[in-house]
Amino acid sequence: MREKIILKEVMFVVRLSLFPVWGWPVSKDAKFKIFCVKMYQTLCIIISMCHEIPLIYGALNNLNKPIILVQQLLLASGCIHVIFDFIFYRLNYHHLQDVTFKMTDYFDLKLKSTEEVIIKKYIDKCLIFYGFCMFMFYLITIVSLVAPSVLEQDFPTLAEYPFNVSNQPLKMIIYVHQCISGLITAGQLCTNNYMALLLWFTSARFEMLTEELRSSTDIHQLFKCIKTHQELLKYAAKVALIVRPFAFTTICCSTFCIIIVLLLLITRHPVVQLIQFFGLVLICLSEVFMFTWPAEYLMYKSNATAQAAFDAFQCNQSIKMWNCLQIIVMRSQKPIRIRIACLMPTLCFNYFTTQLSYTYRGLIVPVLTPFNNDGSLNLDIIPQYATYLANKGIKGILVNGTSGEGMSMSIAERKLITEAWVKAVLLKETKQHLMIQVGGASLPDVIELAKHAASLRVDSILCLPELYFKPTTPEQLIEYLQIIGNAAPKTPLLYYHIPMFTNVNIHMGQFLESIGDKIPSFVGIKFTSANLEEGAQALRANNRKYTIFLGNDQLINAASALGIDSFILTSINMFPELILDLLTACKNGDTLRARDMQEKLSNIVVIITKHGNWVQTMKKAMVLLTDIDAGLPRAPLKSISSEAITIMTRDLTNLGYQPKIKHY
Repeated sequence: MREKIILKEVMFVVRLSLFPVWGWPVSKDAKFKIFCVKMYQTLCIIISMCHEIPLIYGALNNLNKPIILVQQLLLASGCIHVIFDFIFYRLNYHHLQDVTFKMTDYFDLKLKSTEEVIIKKYIDKCLIFYGFCMFMFYLITIVSLVAPSVLEQDFPTLAEYPFNVSNQPLKMIIYVHQCISGLITAGQLCTNNYMALLLWFTSARFEMLTEELRSSTDIHQLFKCIKTHQELLKYAAKVALIVRPFAFTTICCSTFCIIIVLLLLITRHPVVQLIQFFGLVLICLSEVFMFTWPAEYLMYKSNATAQAAFDAFQCNQSIKMWNCLQIIVMRSQKPIRIRIACLMPTLCFNYFTTQLSYTYRGLIVPVLTPFNNDGSLNLDIIPQYATYLANKGIKGILVNGTSGEGMSMSIAERKLITEAWVKAVLLKETKQHLMIQVGGASLPDVIELAKHAASLRVDSILCLPELYFKPTTPEQLIEYLQIIGNAAPKTPLLYYHIPMFTNVNIHMGQFLESIGDKIPSFVGIKFTSANLEEGAQALRANNRKYTIFLGNDQLINAASALGIDSFILTSINMFPELILDLLTACKNGDTLRARDMQEKLSNIVVIITKHGNWVQTMKKAMVLLTDIDAGLPRAPLKSISSEAITIMTRDLTNLGYQPKIKHY
């Protein structure tokens, strides 16, 4: 019972913090109270506007006084924030009534023990931060109101008026007006706590549903979960609709304040004043954090029901159960996001950090998976393999791709090979960029591989499309990749476009233009195709937002001319110097040399691959030209014949290479 009491106390404190603005909705039946609330909030808007005008007037009069100008602009921004919040509050009042009273009604019911534990966890998570923010909003306001009695200033703010304000009772009226405006601003800033409460409550409901789904044992419980999930999705969508304008104004005003303060910080002013403004930057960031933290949490929790359904898939053989679980999975493919099209991207830490942090460009080598003669993994050679590539100047590695025969291995084997490369690359001195291909399996297995790779802190993951129920539209492909992205939300995700194997012929330019911010961790594609026109459109998509890795060894020169600067090429394994020199020639504009080197590489690729499948011939070339013995290809592939090896050896020798002569 203590958890319920604490929760009611939390709601009471939030409600109390909104008292200066009458921000907590009243019952729909209280018509007169609703009328009074609307009239009072209209009065608050007028009070804020009357404070905004002298602040702008003062700013115009102090353009040559940076400190005073910044203070007035910050206060003016706060008033604008308040005015817009009141407007959005009025527009969404009926929705606020609905979601708020559903929240309070829910906790008037008797909660299960598991639900009480979840609620307690959320309270413990949020109490200190949001309580501190609420306290600081009112503390700063109160300090500002009493400042005139200590400092040599007439009013709490630096607002200026085009008339004499030193005479009574006008001076007292202005002082009281600014005090009231300050309290209104503090109360309106606490609306952030109110919005966060709605978001956290919705996240908690999704987590409760996830636990209920995992414990479901019969079809009737699943039907109940489906109904609850449908109602919860509607509730969450309404909460998102309410929250997003408040989040948008908070982000806009906070960003404006941060920019002007940072501009001031680069000028020469007393350190004490600069420290004061730096504190304001922290307050602005905390305002944004008040929305972003629960918004990101809601996005992941609303999608977690899909993972719970996937887990249940593996435990239930009933067709009816499968059909019910599939309903939840399909509905969960679009998590609840706080966003405004064309104005505000998905409110999510991972969106910003991933896009900013994924800066890798250049070469990535798709490594060959070494097997012993009995078909088992040869993990012992991987440290030598990594060192060999590092010594050749290769800074990126792709594991379990097509050349790595990822689709020919079990999930356990793919995990083992990933872990071996992590130990050799990330935990040792080579420190190369490590990309793991996780696709080419059933969706639950792909999710498992993505989570495994993310847990090892690899640099990025690459994913094939669904290979049986193939996507035929960009939207279907996006929905599939959303699931993978949500499984590893903090790891950059790339799509593996190789239509000659997958037969998924979705146009990559259209696909990348369609993504928007639907997959926060999505950063680019591996484009394994000869259609450079499509590749160029993909490169230009969304203002060149995405990284395009070309996966065609014979089109490096042409792709470089189009502006593609990153490549994933199997031939790097055997010919790293040639490819590095080719890229240098392309970068330096040495077209004749680049053309000759590209022609040489293309001839080499033809000489090698004319004897069989890409993987089996490249593996044999690796053995002939390096000290890395990747072994035989995994069944159903077979090693090429002795005659083919002899011809390959002769042709490579004629091109100036020195293959190792072995008896086969």
